Amino acid sequence: MLELPKADDAEQIQSTAQQQSIIVNIEADGRIMIGEIEYDINGLGELLSGHGEDKITIRSDRQCQWQMVRPVFDTCRKAGISTPNIAVVKESDN
Repeated sequence: MLELPKADDAEQIQSTAQQQSIIVNIEADGRIMIGEIEYDINGLGELLSGHGEDKITIRSDRQCQWQMVRPVFDTCRKAGISTPNIAVVKESDN
């Protein structure tokens, strides 16, 4: 199960009817998943190519190191997705 990092200013993301929403999960072991399908970085690039107008959300496990996450951001940029969303969990007010 993916454990998202926490942030004080987390916001809910809304998609418009014209946008498709693609959620890219990065597991703690570095596997890249969309739904139940695992992708390598090249396969992810092929999938995202032509989706520049779509809403892309990257969800990485809090145990992932940046070197596992950065290639996914780079792949999004190369596919024309300049600002993918990053999923986090809102910090509690405790």
